[in-house]
Amino acid sequence: MRPGGRHRAGQVVPTVMHRRRWDAQARAEAAWLDGEYQDWTIMYGPYSRQFYALATWSAPKPVIVSAATVEELEEQLSWLGLAAA
Repeated sequence: MRPGGRHRAGQVVPTVMHRRRWDAQARAEAAWLDGEYQDWTIMYGPYSRQFYALATWSAPKPVIVSAATVEELEEQLSWLGLAAA
């Protein structure tokens, strides 16, 4: 049987690992923007470091918009919001 711990020989006391929340500010901005645009689901992808907006209305194909910053995404959604209404 292997000893517990952080994969070090002889360390038998388990180490507490703390979950790291990547890009908390960007996730908070996406959550705020999600509340502002009712016809969109907005999220942040920490791997891609992109903001994504998925249209919640019925469409023949999924409508997905992405941007590097929340400002760019908001600009695109404002423009698309007029066309989608």
